[in-house]
Amino acid sequence: MLAGETPVLVHNSNCLGDPNARVGIYIFRDVDGNVVRTGRTNDLQRREREHARGGDTADYSFQVEYRADVYREQRGLEQIVWIQNGRPTLPGVRSHLNWFRTT
Repeated sequence: MLAGETPVLVHNSNCLGDPNARVGIYIFRDVDGNVVRTGRTNDLQRREREHARGGDTADYSFQVEYRADVYREQRGLEQIVWIQNGRPTLPGVRSHLNWFRTT
């Protein structure tokens, strides 16, 4: 910032919480970039390894979307991912979120 300039706050939704937090929201993308699953975990590195071992997510790209230690932030951030990307399409996903609930 140059002297005399008014400070400006820049909002970046990926800057919520501690950037070094082990806890957060992750997504899986298919080869076309579509979000096929979302999740929350208390250990992002462990969760990525678990999914990479096999099962229905082994062929998808794991991506940390947000890092946040606060449970309510995690729930809200996961819902934001759904709103921005559409409901995940991977069969068998049981979600705790009410997709269209606004209250």
